[in-house]
Amino acid sequence: MRASHLLSLTLVAGIAATPALHAQTAAPALSASPADAMTRAIAQAVVARVGSGAEVTVRLASAVPANWQGDLSSISIDPAARLGAPLFVSFLNGPAATLRVSADVRIVTDYVRASHTILSGQTLTAADIMPVRDVVPAMPLRHLPTAAEVIGARTVRRLNAGDLIQAAFVATPPVVQMGEPVTAIARIGDLEVAARFVAEDNGRIGDLIRIINPDTKRTLRARIIKAGTVEVFNER
Repeated sequence: MRASHLLSLTLVAGIAATPALHAQTAAPALSASPADAMTRAIAQAVVARVGSGAEVTVRLASAVPANWQGDLSSISIDPAARLGAPLFVSFLNGPAATLRVSADVRIVTDYVRASHTILSGQTLTAADIMPVRDVVPAMPLRHLPTAAEVIGARTVRRLNAGDLIQAAFVATPPVVQMGEPVTAIARIGDLEVAARFVAEDNGRIGDLIRIINPDTKRTLRARIIKAGTVEVFNER
């Protein structure tokens, strides 16, 4: 059995023992070349980083062998990845080997800018921000808070008019609390599985936290995508 199949079965096993499980299968995808499949995997991993409402365009800048059969579920994005520069991504390419590729990534999503100068320590109101949906400029590849997330948050640095408000610029309350039930979603190819877990950490949207299956006591890592909902994924 290939490594990708093992990862998928392990992921399903961690979720499937939980009551109230439901699964949904999307329409079968057309056969894709290794480069096309890799492009799709990178786009999905980027959406997991920045938020589910993002529109992501990926253009591979590296050649991929036409017969490549590596593990698409093992994607690892460079932790220092920034938009506006080539994005470096690694995939398992055997028991002890990886294939590293670079890609140009363009993201369109919802975010907010400061409508005027805002001092550090100020609590943000609707009058302080300008919601936009646009191309994300050069910045670290991280979740960008929306208007709903920053209203009521406290700034931790001075913002000038027009500044893009990043998550690190404001202190927002956690949307998931340790010990609370959460809905965990796992996507494996065209299959989506969801089940109830319990959070083991506090976290804000975009944060990675630990979740535990209350029946099997198995712990997984997941990224918070909204209040009460997390997504389990195979990025290392």
